[in-house]
Amino acid sequence: MKATQTPQGAEGPLSAKSSDGNETSREAKDVVSKGAPEKYLRETQNFSGQKGTQSPPRGPVSWMARNPVAANIALVILLVGGLLSLPRLRQEIFPEFQLDFISVSVVYRGADATAVESGILLAMEEALSGVDGTKEVSLTARESLGTAMVEIAFGANPDKVLADVRSAVDGIKS
Repeated sequence: MKATQTPQGAEGPLSAKSSDGNETSREAKDVVSKGAPEKYLRETQNFSGQKGTQSPPRGPVSWMARNPVAANIALVILLVGGLLSLPRLRQEIFPEFQLDFISVSVVYRGADATAVESGILLAMEEALSGVDGTKEVSLTARESLGTAMVEIAFGANPDKVLADVRSAVDGIKS
């Protein structure tokens, strides 16, 4: 005998019809559910007053509600692990960091952006393009100011690259 659930309100909220047409109640016959075993189904009532069946919620919160001792043990393990790792945390007032960029600014008073570009930045670009340990050089010309941003390549010594950039900029003839 195969049981199928009828729509709610047709023959009653918990009634079912079998394949041979006989109507049976929820208590008398097992109604085909959505894959949940019968022992996990429970009768519920929604806001409109209709009754139905619902499987229990699944997830970590519902598991902890069903197993409070295991949840407390997990909490104690997390707290002890946090307390044991506390002395190993590094805390610095001035943390160490590596420079990724070197900025070179040159002031050219009274010059417009094209004069700064032709007078300063072209020569600076030529000098900085040959420096080892640089990844990219970007130049910006503004009124009375020329700026070069030199990106340091990964793994290069920042102090050596800074010294090389400084000597390349100092070696530019005006």
